[in-house]
Amino acid sequence: MIFAAGVYILDLPFHADVPFRYRVPEDRLDEIVPGTVVEVAFGKGNRAATGIVGFLEKIEDDLELKPIGEVIGDERLLSGELIGLCRFLKEFTLCTFGEAVRTVVPPQTLAKVITTYRIITEEEMESEAQFKAAFSRLGERSRRVYELAAGRKRFTKQYVQGE
Repeated sequence: MIFAAGVYILDLPFHADVPFRYRVPEDRLDEIVPGTVVEVAFGKGNRAATGIVGFLEKIEDDLELKPIGEVIGDERLLSGELIGLCRFLKEFTLCTFGEAVRTVVPPQTLAKVITTYRIITEEEMESEAQFKAAFSRLGERSRRVYELAAGRKRFTKQYVQGE
């Protein structure tokens, strides 16, 4: 039997804030439970995104689901009751799931969760022309950020702001 997890990405805008399904590797079923903070490959560009497992379900076929990446932290962040409270807040106050999580957990708890970014390399783009076209649309500030971060495998927002 294959398990899938519904993962809420923490930093999505309201219109895209739905749980996305990811495959739970069989050898990690004991550590990936509802309320766990995870890193997943999100979207067509497979950018690293931080999310919270909202639920688990058994599925017949993996439908080519992407696997969950890393588990962040030593234990789950939200209990089942807090997940339910976050869903309630999301539905009745029209906030995102990430905003609801930030409301129900102490700020220092999420401070341990650091979102990292990476530069999409020229090789990862579908074509060199696509890369050059995207690069030409960058403003001066974005080009400086690109140049600053291009030499690093991963970087944080704080790193870019500090430079």
